[in-house]
Amino acid sequence: MGFRRSDWAKSAWRTSFCLLWAAVCLVTCGKEPEDARQTLERMHIPYSDASFVEQVIKGDTTTTRPFLSAGMSANLRTRDGRPVLSLAALMGRTAVAEILLTGGADANARDARGTTALAHGAAAGHVEVVRLLLDRGPTPMPGTSPARPS
Repeated sequence: MGFRRSDWAKSAWRTSFCLLWAAVCLVTCGKEPEDARQTLERMHIPYSDASFVEQVIKGDTTTTRPFLSAGMSANLRTRDGRPVLSLAALMGRTAVAEILLTGGADANARDARGTTALAHGAAAGHVEVVRLLLDRGPTPMPGTSPARPS
């Protein structure tokens, strides 16, 4: 059996599609961070650590996503060493906490005093944040593992 013309056409089509896809990826690569920074600029919000922390404290989900898309770390810490996830938990900002977790925030990160976001949320009485953090699997107490259904 030899190479049929229809096989050649399928192969050529696949190759063309792959090359086109690669070209699209190259053109758009790096565009998302730039677009996200422009979105923040249009909202008159500077792209800075301090501004990101302020938006997390406010609980502003419309700005948290662009900050992360623009390259801000979901594990950013304040000057005193507190992770932004802990700030969201302390303030009861469940939606922002979820965005941070989805963006790669470490649910087990501890502040300078060794306190986690879960502990901050629980101490402040923010049940929804606590539920979210427990669902995402942080270690509730040092030296223990998260409870997982079998």
